Amino acid sequence: MKRILLGILFLCAAVCAFGQTLPIKEGLWENIVYDDDGTPSMRSFDCLTQKSFTEMLTKANTHPGCKVASQNITSHGMTVDISCSNRDTQTSVHSVVELVDSEHDRATTTLKMVYKGKSSDSTTKSSGHFVKSDCGKVKPGDPQIITE
Repeated sequence: MKRILLGILFLCAAVCAFGQTLPIKEGLWENIVYDDDGTPSMRSFDCLTQKSFTEMLTKANTHPGCKVASQNITSHGMTVDISCSNRDTQTSVHSVVELVDSEHDRATTTLKMVYKGKSSDSTTKSSGHFVKSDCGKVKPGDPQIITE
């Protein structure tokens, strides 16, 4: 279950950091997920390129039981809806992204989950920023996860 959640969060992080028409720099990005009290709970570094963004959305649509239900891209941000369903779990994610400038974004992601008949909802805030053009050892689509 944690793996599904992390996968969804990083898909959303990638969506937050790169869009088909968003003027965003390619390269190494740091994404930070915050607890309800505003303290960082998880950080990741990912090498983002236009190609890796496109591949990530394609993978979401081909992951068994998951699909990108909708996406709306503007010059200032985007929204994306993802739904996943398997034997015991149904999950839906709604992410709203604001592009602050070409090197900064912030997002709010709402996760609704039903696991074996029990419902839970959570809302997560995150932010991302461009670090540098050279991704170093971090490869596109393989984020380096750092827990606080």
